[in-house]
Amino acid sequence: EEAEATKAHHALEELIRDCNNNVQRMRRTEELIYLSQKIEFECKIFPLISQSRWLVKSGELTALEFSLSPGLRRKLNTRPVHLHLFNDCLLLSRPREGSRFLVFDHAPFSSIRGEKCEMKLHGPHKNLFRLFLLHNAQGTQAEFLFSTETQSEKLRWISALAMPREELDLLECYDSPQVQCLRAYKPRENDELALEKADVVMVTQQSSDGWLEGMRLSDGERGWFPVQQVEFISNPDVRARNLKEAHRVKTAKLQLVEQRT
Repeated sequence: EEAEATKAHHALEELIRDCNNNVQRMRRTEELIYLSQKIEFECKIFPLISQSRWLVKSGELTALEFSLSPGLRRKLNTRPVHLHLFNDCLLLSRPREGSRFLVFDHAPFSSIRGEKCEMKLHGPHKNLFRLFLLHNAQGTQAEFLFSTETQSEKLRWISALAMPREELDLLECYDSPQVQCLRAYKPRENDELALEKADVVMVTQQSSDGWLEGMRLSDGERGWFPVQQVEFISNPDVRARNLKEAHRVKTAKLQLVEQRT
């Protein structure tokens, strides 16, 4: 009975996944078409619309630059820079009127790195991180220092700019915090995680301003969500049971896939 139920569950998951993928593919293409109408290039142009490309994260940050003023004093200059991060590349733009963008640099995803920055600056500029372009539009290296409004925004950008992480071994994650969803949450940005009531999520990162990053145990999806939507699971036995159950379901699915292939 368990084997038959697992097969039925897997078939339903495949059907739902196919439907969701088709809807998502159409939405992503529409998003690229709309965005391409808003973007101009002052650097090397490349075609933006592609069936294999989608927008991962977008937002305006404050770029910080140091220059030497008369008397050899360091002067801090700021300017707004809008980042469009796709699954395969990153665009850096100057915001224009009418929600338009002028791209001044871009780089493939494999050539970008985001790193935390512990530099302390006087004034309002906090939550700093560095962005490195190892091979930009001019074929050279470039470095940027960005400031964000909140710590969660900083952490979310660093997470989005990181290379894909290795799949976690659930049985090695007993010390990781877990939360259970109290109220459904609908994502507002591409890097957020949709939640339904009673979903269990293993937390991988937490900001000081009320956001969590985690992996939903039922399907392995990752993303950010507000802490107000969940409650922490304090009982270690319950956390261990959740991990064992998720690992059991995952193993059953893999065995089923192997049998079918």
